[in-house]
Amino acid sequence: MALAPLDLQVLYSQLETVSKTVAHQQQGQQLANAIQRETHAQQMAEKNSTVQQLKSGEDSVHKIKDRAAGGSPQNNSGRRQREEEVEEEETPTPVAFQDPNLGKFIDISG
Repeated sequence: MALAPLDLQVLYSQLETVSKTVAHQQQGQQLANAIQRETHAQQMAEKNSTVQQLKSGEDSVHKIKDRAAGGSPQNNSGRRQREEEVEEEETPTPVAFQDPNLGKFIDISG
């Protein structure tokens, strides 16, 4: 099926309206995405600024155990010994590097 010159005239005359329609559709999609991002950012800012409610499984408040108060005195002394041993192991011994040529060459050229 061949194209008649009349068909080409109709296509070229409608080309501008079709391109405008496509451009408006693309701009509309970009605008919708921008609005969605903006509302999401507002929701996240609101969520971060408010106090969150506990979930149904987290009804009780978590307690922190005090190390000094918990356990028997024997366990505490054992812990202290282990902590001291760890501290001793963590302190590295200082290594002094000495240059054999240090102090032998004196620059008097000034």
